Amino acid sequence: AGTLGFYHWFIYRGYAHEFFRRRPFGAVLMIQFSVYMVLIVVMRTIGRFLAGDYTSPGDILRDSYTVEAVFVAAIAALVLNFLVYVTALLDLPTILAFLSGRYHRPRREDRVFLFVDLVGSTTIAEEIGGEKFALMLDRFFSDMTEALILTGGAIYKYVGDEAIITWPLRDTSGASCLRFHALLKTEIEKNRMRYESEFGRVPQFRAAAHAGEVVASEIGTLKKEIAFLGDTVNVTARLLEESRKAEGSFVISGGIRDLLSSASKDELRSMGRMTVRGRIEPVEVYSVIEEMGTIKKNQATTC
Repeated sequence: AGTLGFYHWFIYRGYAHEFFRRRPFGAVLMIQFSVYMVLIVVMRTIGRFLAGDYTSPGDILRDSYTVEAVFVAAIAALVLNFLVYVTALLDLPTILAFLSGRYHRPRREDRVFLFVDLVGSTTIAEEIGGEKFALMLDRFFSDMTEALILTGGAIYKYVGDEAIITWPLRDTSGASCLRFHALLKTEIEKNRMRYESEFGRVPQFRAAAHAGEVVASEIGTLKKEIAFLGDTVNVTARLLEESRKAEGSFVISGGIRDLLSSASKDELRSMGRMTVRGRIEPVEVYSVIEEMGTIKKNQATTC
C-alpha cells in the first residue's frame, strides 16, 4: 500500500502528472494497470524473500500461488485505477455524500462560494481558435489543483470558462478564499512562460466570494449531481459582474469580510452597497487589494 501510495502521489500526481494529463483515459488506464500490477507482484515477491519463503529466483515459478497473485494484482489494479478516475470526475466529498445519502433529501447548509472567471475568453477563443482555447482552459483549471488542496476547497461545477468553488462555512473560510485567490495567481505566474509558449498569452481572471445559506439536494435521474440552490449562489454570480469594476478584479461580500481578522479587514476597499434583483437588503461589496492576497497566501489558515 505504501509503495502504491508513493507512486500515485509522487509519480502519477507529481513528476509525471503532465504526461498522464495529456493522454486519453484508455491509454492512462492501461499504463496504470501495468504499473500497479508490476508493483504489486514485485512487492509481494520481495516480501516472500524477506520472510524466507523464497530462497532463490526459481522459487517464484514453483510457487503455486504466483498465478493467483498475478490475477489478484490485475483485479486490484483495475479497481484502484477506476476509483482514481471516478474521484477525478466526482471529488471524494461528493462521492461520500452520494454513498451516505446526505443530500437524498434537501437540506440547508451554510457555505462559502467563490466564482472564478477567465477574463476576455471570447476574444481569446477567436484569436487562438476554439480547440487551442479549450486546451488553455483545461490548463487553467488544472492549475487550481494545488490551491484547492491547500485551502480545503472543492469544485462545485464548471460553467463554460467559469469555475465555482465552495467551502463549508467556518471561521477560517474567508481567509481560505483569499488564500486560494493568491495561490492561484502565484501558480499562473509561475507557469507564465509555459502559457506564453503554448498559447501566446497568460490567462487573467476575476473572482467573487460570498457566504450564506443554501439548500443542497441531489437532482436528476439519468445524470445525478448535487445542486446548491438559493440566494447565496445568485448573489455571488452578481458579485462576479461587479468585479469588472474592481481595481484588483476580486470582490467579496460583507459576509466574507465578517469572517476575516481585523488586520485583514483594514486591507479591503469598500465599493458601497449593491442592490440585487429579488433581494430586499442590499449587499455590502469590498474589493480585495492585490497585496493583501499575496500576504494571505502565506498567513491564512486553511479550512
